[in-house]
Amino acid sequence: MRVIAREATQRVRRILFLALIVVPLLAAADTHVEPDAAARDAEAAKGEAEVESEMEEAAGKQGSSMRIVYVPPIRGSVKVSVGGGIRFGGRAMPEVVALAPEHVAQTARAHPTLFWHLDSELTDGTRIEFVLLREDAVDPVVQRAFPAPRPGVQRLELADLGVELESGVDYEWSIALVRDEDDRSADTVSLAGLRRVDASATKSLLGLDPQDPASLAMNSLWYDALARLQDAVEAAPDDPAPRARRDALLRQAGLSVD
Repeated sequence: MRVIAREATQRVRRILFLALIVVPLLAAADTHVEPDAAARDAEAAKGEAEVESEMEEAAGKQGSSMRIVYVPPIRGSVKVSVGGGIRFGGRAMPEVVALAPEHVAQTARAHPTLFWHLDSELTDGTRIEFVLLREDAVDPVVQRAFPAPRPGVQRLELADLGVELESGVDYEWSIALVRDEDDRSADTVSLAGLRRVDASATKSLLGLDPQDPASLAMNSLWYDALARLQDAVEAAPDDPAPRARRDALLRQAGLSVD
C-alpha cells in the first residue's frame, strides 16, 4: 500500500509540474513565435506589393511594347540581308532594307504582307524591283517593278501580285534599287527568307491568337505579327504606342526604321 501511495504521489507531482512549469513555458514560446511569423508574412507581402508596383510603373513608362517578344523558329537556315551601308559598283544610293530577320521567318498566311524600308528620296530614274524565288527553283515566282515611293516603311501585298505561297516551302524575296538598267551590279539589294507554315503546328503553350501581334510573335509568325503592328501604326499615325510596339519587334531582329 505504501508503494502504491508513493507512486500516486509521484504522478500527482509530475502533473503539477507540467501544469505549473512546462505548459506556461510552451505558451510563452508560442507567443513569441507567432508574432515573428506574422511579421515575416507581413514583410513578404509588402515586398511583393512593392515589386508589383514597380513592374506596373515600368509597364506604364515603356508602354505595351514590352510585351512583344519574338521567338525565332527552331528550324531555319541563315539568310544574309544585303543592304544598309552596302553599295555596289561604288555608287552612293539610298538605303533599302527588307524588314525581316536574318533567318527564314514564318507566316501562316497564303498571301502575307511583306514590308521593307526606304531611308531617303530616290534619284531620278531609280526604280524599285521586287523578286520572289522558291528555294528549289531558278525562275522567279514573280518579278515586278514599282515606281519610286516616298521614304518610310513600305508594304507589299502578295495577294495583289496573285501569289499564293505553298506550305512548307522556303522562299527568298528581295527588294532592289535599280539605277542603271545596263549595269545591274550597281543595284542596292536587300534579301529575306520566307516560309508558310501550318498555324496549328506553331501553337506554343500559350496558344495562338491570330488577332494579337504579341501572340503571333511568340508563336514565331514574324510576318503576321509585323503586319498587325504596322496596321495599327497606319490606323493611328499620331499615336506613339503602336509605333513603339512595332519598333520593339524590329529591334529584336536588329532592325530600325528611325
